[in-house]
This record gives sequence, C-alpha cells and structure tokens, in this order.
Amino acid sequence: MLAAAMKRAMGFRLAAITGSVGKTTTKDFTAAILARRLAVEKTPGNQNSQIGFAMSIVNLPRRPEWMVGEMGLSAPGDLSRLSRTFEPDVAALLLVAPAHLQFFSSVTAIAEAKAEILEGLRPGGTFVANAEDPRVEAIAARASEGGRIRVVRFGRFEASSAADVSARDVVADAAG
Repeated sequence: MLAAAMKRAMGFRLAAITGSVGKTTTKDFTAAILARRLAVEKTPGNQNSQIGFAMSIVNLPRRPEWMVGEMGLSAPGDLSRLSRTFEPDVAALLLVAPAHLQFFSSVTAIAEAKAEILEGLRPGGTFVANAEDPRVEAIAARASEGGRIRVVRFGRFEASSAADVSARDVVADAAG
C-alpha cells in the first residue's frame, strides 16, 4: 500500500511486463530505449513479486517519468493484485509457456493468470501482445473488444500477419 501511494504521489507512468520467459531482458531493453529521451527507472534484477515490485518503488533513487517493471506470478491472483495496485499505463505479455505448472493445472490456466495483468491497466492504456503465441493472441482479441485499451501486437518477422510491429531485414552471421 505504501509503494502504491508513493507511485501515485510521484506521478510516473508504468510499463509492466509479464510472460513465462524473457521478462528481465525485455525490461532491461525497454528501459534502455526509453532512457535515451526520458527519466526512467526499472525494477532491479528480477524483482517481480508482490514484495520485490513494491520494494523497487519504495527504493527508487529519483522520481522518474517512466518506470519499467516486470510482474511475475507464482499463483492465480498474483498479477491481479500487482496490476490493480500499481495501475500500469502499458502492460506487455511476452509468452505463455509451461512454467510454474506446480501451481497451475494447465498451460491454459497459466495463460488466464497472465491475463490478470490487464485488470489494473489504466483506461486508455496499451496492451503489448505477442502475435505469435496463440494463447497471448486469444487474450489480445478479448482485450481489444470494447475499445477501452489499445492493443499493439508484435512478432519476430514481417511475415507475422497479425503483428503491428515486427523485425525486418534481419541478418544472421557468424557473430549472431
């Protein structure tokens, strides 16, 4: 509650990232890109739990314009609480995979728990969704109904017909 009050008082915008894999890397890349033009802070390491995310806000070294943070889950309801408490302006869902199956009955149940990140998304906010993951795409399709939020789909290649944003002119060489 203290961290949520601090966020409201500081008035910064929040980009929240979730997914079964890639949260920390995507958070770091996103913060680096935004920091070229804005005052940006990010959750340190993989501090993405109820406690870790809140502590990241309490321990901010300065008042940012944007904060980029990853939101994780271990059980149903975790993302709902984080999202409703911290009200992201942007929520991204990278991928749904069989992670945390010890806490969920199926990968479909994991997808529904990941969709909880949308519960606190501010009206007029943006949902960034992986167009190449059928479970994420189904969540994006539901989210786009009603027009309360903007959905931006991404894919790895131009051939991703459902993607609004994709890579192009990708060249692989001996260095990668």
